[in-house]
Amino acid sequence: MKNSTLAISLLTTMAIFSACTKDELKSAPDGPVALKVNSSILTRAADTKWDANDKIGVTGTSGETDYTNVGFVTAAGDGTFSVINESETIYFQKADEEVTFTAYYPYDEELDGNVIENVDTWEQANQKTFDFLWAQAKASKALPVATFSFDHKMTKLVLTVKAGDGVSFDEVKNAKLSLGGFNHIGSFNISDGTTQTQNNAAEYVFAGNTTAEYNAPYTENQAESSRSYTLIVFPQGFQSKLPFKAEITGMQTFDAELDFTSANQNAGDGTPANSWIKGRQYNISITLNKTSLSIEGCTINAWTEATDDREVEAY
Repeated sequence: MKNSTLAISLLTTMAIFSACTKDELKSAPDGPVALKVNSSILTRAADTKWDANDKIGVTGTSGETDYTNVGFVTAAGDGTFSVINESETIYFQKADEEVTFTAYYPYDEELDGNVIENVDTWEQANQKTFDFLWAQAKASKALPVATFSFDHKMTKLVLTVKAGDGVSFDEVKNAKLSLGGFNHIGSFNISDGTTQTQNNAAEYVFAGNTTAEYNAPYTENQAESSRSYTLIVFPQGFQSKLPFKAEITGMQTFDAELDFTSANQNAGDGTPANSWIKGRQYNISITLNKTSLSIEGCTINAWTEATDDREVEAY
């Protein structure tokens, strides 16, 4: 994603809004004022634009009325949202009341409570379902525009695997790649945007997995003989380095250990640790050679930029 935040506006009907001057908006309208949702920036974490029928959930309390997990959809994928169920339309109940709204993505219409539980990030083929965004904003009947700036609540890894000495691009494309040492199942709280993980670290094969849903999406660069795999994972800290493994048929298995402390230090953390920070994208470039595997550094970009210039060798 090119931007670290996603701006969303809750608007009254455009006819009412465009016809009012700033002075007129200081007094609350006599009639009911409903909220509608409009996106002013068409970006999000997994992709670069909204897709048709993308949904977000909005929660807030006005007067004695609770609006809980109200779904909005952008049917055309153009960033203009409308309430999914007209019976759940949000109205301001009091003229002098300022309402705090929260919003999250992606919308879970079956949610019972405030926590989306048992989210399995090994299912990288379905990462849109756990690419969590969250925001909070205030609005009132007199000033009914609430602008949400969505923060990323997950971490993104981009692992670029390149063909080196004695290794062909076809061998890279057919390599079995795995990463271990991190918790892959967790939860997301829509009320405050926090995440938690379960203690379930195990080796995860993200390329060449026989379970199709576990294979991470990727892009190819023919000129550089490389594949870049994108993983969305839960933020978390580590007590030790993360094991990375590459297996090429008919050749040896290459092993390496990944540490994110230096990258977090370069991102400006006062007390850097070996951890994945929410809202950060970590880029790792890995070259497979016939006798070794080299990691050319770990960087963070897009959301928070940093550089790790160290080179790690694996044998």
